[in-house]
Amino acid sequence: LVIVDTSGSMTGSTGGATNSCGQAQNRMSDAKCVLQNVVNGYGEINFGLERFANSCSGTCSATCSATCGCTCSQTCNTTASSGQMLVPIVPANQASILRWNDYTCATCTTTVASNPELSAAGMTPLAGSLRAARRYYEGGDPTFPTSPIAGDPYRGCRPYAVILLTDGAETCSGDPPAAATELRTTTVGASTYDIHTYVIG
Repeated sequence: LVIVDTSGSMTGSTGGATNSCGQAQNRMSDAKCVLQNVVNGYGEINFGLERFANSCSGTCSATCSATCGCTCSQTCNTTASSGQMLVPIVPANQASILRWNDYTCATCTTTVASNPELSAAGMTPLAGSLRAARRYYEGGDPTFPTSPIAGDPYRGCRPYAVILLTDGAETCSGDPPAAATELRTTTVGASTYDIHTYVIG
């Protein structure tokens, strides 16, 4: 499960040229470029996508790298409500993940078919987003209530992980190391799973 930091500081410049996706260099643009390359390059891995929780409206820019023109209201606390699942971990979902990272936007909602886009605005609820990941893995997400572990015939030997792409420190009063530690004892059914968090700064 990839969590992308969508805080306002992700608009920060990372250089004056373009990245390998041909887009202006900033933290959000670079994160999306990396996600495109990884999802396209590792076909045997099933990815999911989460962002910091936002409720967005308005009209977005047709093309955008960091900010897309939507008006968003963010949840900023230490609970799972600070994270928002966008694409569940299921086979052959690459197109849905890439729809959030293709530098084009036609909607401010989360409807994948209408071409939404990850954009940067707001605070950094790292702990809350990690708790949202745990809630999803345990089958409690309000949008995607089916645990990707529960129906996995290889759950006894397959690793599960969280990859957190972030540029900053917690700004919503949470304790990210504690939330990452909670993921180490994720319960699905009668079994406990040791889900590791890998942070990419």
